[in-house]
Amino acid sequence: MRKSLLAASLVTAAIAAAGVGGIAFATASSGATATTEHFTILSTKPSGNGWVASRGPINGVARDTVLSQHTDRFTYAAGNLIVRHRRVGKPTQHFNKRSCLGTYHEAGVYTIVRGTGAYKGATGSGHYEVDAKVIGCSASKPPLVTEQDIEASGPLTR
Repeated sequence: MRKSLLAASLVTAAIAAAGVGGIAFATASSGATATTEHFTILSTKPSGNGWVASRGPINGVARDTVLSQHTDRFTYAAGNLIVRHRRVGKPTQHFNKRSCLGTYHEAGVYTIVRGTGAYKGATGSGHYEVDAKVIGCSASKPPLVTEQDIEASGPLTR
């Protein structure tokens, strides 16, 4: 039981630290029409700071930097997006104590609260889903491997 709780807390800690986080290359279309933006955020670090692939009104790669438990900065070459997010519902997590593999899934909503540079005035919101896996059995050490995939999409107006 202790090992199972330990593993569950490892999974939760790895994901909570991950958040949604960016240096980047991007092109931006201009105009005030809301168009769907798709974000794919990948990370292999327990800190959660990863990379964002953006497809839609903003096309490019950004560095994701976790600013707080509910706020991230996506840093593109042409500017930043500040994104606030929150979980909706109860996350699911599982841990196999023999293989030391933990999985985690959560769903939530996000809002683009501010843009800078080429993205000044950007607004939008949408839904996200997090899927993560960790391998590690020690409560006193970080996981051996962490993998996190966040998919998010919703309208974005610039």
